[in-house]
Amino acid sequence: MEEKLLPSRLLLENGKEFKGYSFGYEGNVEERRGGLEVVPFRGSVGYPEMLTDASFAGKIVVATYPIIGSYGAIKEEVENGISLSYEGLKSYIGALVVKDYSLEYSHWNATQSLSSWLKKEKVRAICGVDTREIAKILREEGMLRGQILLEGESPKPFVNAQEENFNYVKEVSCKEIIRYGEGKEKKRVCVVDCGVKHNILRHLIKRNVEVIRVPFDYDFNTFDFDGLIISNGPGNPELCTETIGNLKKYLSSGHNNPLLGIGLGHELLALSIGAKVQKMKIGHHSATESIKCTKFEKCFISWQNHSYVVDGESIPEDWVVTFVNLNDGTIEGMKHKEKNYSSIQFHPESSKTETDMQFLFDDFVKGL
Repeated sequence: MEEKLLPSRLLLENGKEFKGYSFGYEGNVEERRGGLEVVPFRGSVGYPEMLTDASFAGKIVVATYPIIGSYGAIKEEVENGISLSYEGLKSYIGALVVKDYSLEYSHWNATQSLSSWLKKEKVRAICGVDTREIAKILREEGMLRGQILLEGESPKPFVNAQEENFNYVKEVSCKEIIRYGEGKEKKRVCVVDCGVKHNILRHLIKRNVEVIRVPFDYDFNTFDFDGLIISNGPGNPELCTETIGNLKKYLSSGHNNPLLGIGLGHELLALSIGAKVQKMKIGHHSATESIKCTKFEKCFISWQNHSYVVDGESIPEDWVVTFVNLNDGTIEGMKHKEKNYSSIQFHPESSKTETDMQFLFDDFVKGL
């Protein structure tokens, strides 16, 4: 059955308007505080992973690859509360913007079209707009807010970005402790869930460890474990005061168990050791971000999704930079000189092959 697309438009806070057609949810949605942050996503594949990545919570995502939806939405499989197909159990993005939406899809494991999936997840989407032009505007003007409006809808007043203090981590984090792969003889890894991608959990379970997933504000200093991971997540890291406070307590206690921060976890670790973070102009939202390992002078292609970055000049002297971005020189990783503490801004679980960045999980587990 052919999908009928209704007129729609994307309105940016600078007054620019892009007319197109709706292929997502067409019911009432809450545009928090008058518009959501618009970010470009650079990647020719991977839209199912992008749509279910909690780090995109509260974002209107502009796909720079021109054709989206050609392989539909694959079958949703869940085992022990972990998605086997996606990065989460739902779609977290605020809305999706594409140039061309593929009305027909083809994939051996697809069960529905992307449009049907977005409607079920209550995510608005617009196609038929010049995404290249939108990306150029964002690159030149920096972060802008936007609203996707259906025919007949009036826009809400935009709110200055500096007034946005909504803690999205609180929305996407688990609400109670969840355990995976329990076993008396297994090493125990505590994962602080700031919006953890399920592939991180899958990689840990595959390495035969017990995973204890705790809410972002849970004091993990109250129980014993062999390793600690601070996960990825959305938004401003400075709003996660509970996580930062618990991290400071952990670091001051003298523990030398392996500690790994990923994505937002990298920024939270930086704040807990006295370093600073800064808001980027448009951030890194890409499946093809080039980085370099400073120790081995080796380059990698990484998946990244963040709007904040660690200020390299503010890192304490007992820490060293381990990875840098080859495009803008920003800090992509750091490590303590003596203790087994490290963090990375990128996502090793999203490597294109088993031999790319997943050795970081191997190194973490070996240190338990």
